Amino acid sequence: MTAAKGAAAEFLASYAGTNPAADRQLCIVTFGTDADVEMSWHNVAGGSGSNDYDTAAAEISGINIRSNTQLGGTNLELGLYTALNQLNAVSDYGSRSVITLTDGIPTYRMNGGDGRNGSERNNSAAKNRADSIKNTGANLYTVCFGAARDNAYDNITVSSFLSSRIASSGCAYDADNASQLNAAFKAITESITSGLSGKGWTATDPMAPHISVVGGTGE
Repeated sequence: MTAAKGAAAEFLASYAGTNPAADRQLCIVTFGTDADVEMSWHNVAGGSGSNDYDTAAAEISGINIRSNTQLGGTNLELGLYTALNQLNAVSDYGSRSVITLTDGIPTYRMNGGDGRNGSERNNSAAKNRADSIKNTGANLYTVCFGAARDNAYDNITVSSFLSSRIASSGCAYDADNASQLNAAFKAITESITSGLSGKGWTATDPMAPHISVVGGTGE
């Protein structure tokens, strides 16, 4: 949890940039067995003291396991579904990206799963939601934290599952410690902010209690 929140805070600082006149929207969703929108769309451009940056920073700092709905499993499908809904809530955003951070196998889907084991149905459900995100034109990034070699199902590792069935091409990262996690988020941030032409990116985080950040970028 500490490493994930630290990486999210670093991501926020880099993503916000230094120009308070820019428009860099952010939405935060948490999910585990269920999902909640913790912060609706806010402009975080300019960093601390500018726009709604401090609101977002406080939300990230305050993330905790708030209820039993955020315990006991990973519902990757629901996390992606919630992120997709947040993206679709705004129609005027151009370039879009989704970041998904997970530290475990998908043990739930929206209509099933036992919270303990992976299954082909869980994997397929998550893949279908990922495809829906990518069909909007969004880039979908994944970060597998400390679970790269875990068995998602049928001898398919979590790392392989995310890179081959969830992430956009070339957008999958693995991290085994906080340093590697920060490096992954730095690379993703640079990729997202290097050629901003619109306002839309999304990030999803299935780490207990599962952070999903949905945002838009544009000057």
